[in-house]
Amino acid sequence: MDYQDYSRLKKRIVPSLRFNQEIYEDFISQHISGETIWLDAGCGRHILPVWRIEAERALVKAAKIALGCDVDESSLHEHATLTRRLVASLDDLPLQRESVDLVTCNMVVEHLHHPRKTFAECARVLKVGGRLIIHTPNAYSYFVLLSRLVPRGPKLRLVRMLDGRRDRDVFPTRYLANTPRKLRALMAECGLEEERFSLLASDAMLASVHPLLTALELLYIKMTMAPRFRLLRVSMLASFVKLSRIGPVA
Repeated sequence: MDYQDYSRLKKRIVPSLRFNQEIYEDFISQHISGETIWLDAGCGRHILPVWRIEAERALVKAAKIALGCDVDESSLHEHATLTRRLVASLDDLPLQRESVDLVTCNMVVEHLHHPRKTFAECARVLKVGGRLIIHTPNAYSYFVLLSRLVPRGPKLRLVRMLDGRRDRDVFPTRYLANTPRKLRALMAECGLEEERFSLLASDAMLASVHPLLTALELLYIKMTMAPRFRLLRVSMLASFVKLSRIGPVA
């Protein structure tokens, strides 16, 4: 099934469906201006999906300072748009206390070994009034539930087929902060107050396979868009604000 066929099928079954990365892009763009010192934590090779490179350049250009941090040095060297790059663990950011206005984590939290340490570091480097924006898979989604059942070898083959990602870009997942309750609790422990919390549906992962499978997935996605089934949506988009100066978090 090509993209046009998928688009027609989506329009028939669930016309209001938006790609979750598009929603994430729209949201972070609202919080970036010429006064913003912005850290993209766990930035990898790009901030947005690779086909949104021009939009990514525009976001980076709009900020006063945009920098990225990742423990994977090879990914940082290949980053598409960021020229200010830090090779470091997110548990020990090489930044001064209260030095940034915005921290973003796009599809990063699911990989964290110690999410509380990471969030505490984000809180430390944020200025008072600064914001942490998280976009990460929801542990109750069918995507995560199936992912946990599939061994790494077959999972890599599926990712190559469905998403086009190389093996080196598929990192181990742990999902230690990937439920609404757990994420909110960890943020509160680190002194960050919830500003927004949304559960997002997104495009079908089987869009490139058989039309029947794609249609079945779209019907399931349509069901999750009903309020009563929102906990089954594929990802969480949340923002948390540092409202006051906080001490070190153990």
